Amino acid sequence: STPAELSRSQRLQSPASQRRPSSTSQRPQQTLAPQPMTPAQAEAARDELLAKFNDWQRPISWRHLSGVHHVWAVSDLHVDHPQNLEWIRAWPERGEDAIIVAGDVCTKLDRLRQTLSLLAAKFKHVFYCAGNHELWMSDETGVHDSFEK
Repeated sequence: STPAELSRSQRLQSPASQRRPSSTSQRPQQTLAPQPMTPAQAEAARDELLAKFNDWQRPISWRHLSGVHHVWAVSDLHVDHPQNLEWIRAWPERGEDAIIVAGDVCTKLDRLRQTLSLLAAKFKHVFYCAGNHELWMSDETGVHDSFEK
């Protein structure tokens, strides 16, 4: 068979010396040099790009949050152990700060609600991301899979 009749996988497996050169490799590539813009054109292009970006992010944009003094980050609180929950209860109020809770708070949803409520009372903003412990299943959870939980 001729190179033109070979399948794509056969062409990829055949040595380069047996392949027919592509038509694009025989012609010189034409490149278009960017044309200079006037300041007005540059401003219009910038405004168009910003408008496209705003339209793209609008459905997923965060609500605007008021500023904070500090951002704290914690994970692996494991409040299923009572001493860990008591330790969090002893934390001082940080009304001008935010906290990121990066998973592994507990396995029980009611304890998770309790802990996040406790943190919300102590911090201006609480950001939470589920960890693997939040997705663990047990007979106590009453759900059939981690997605449902």
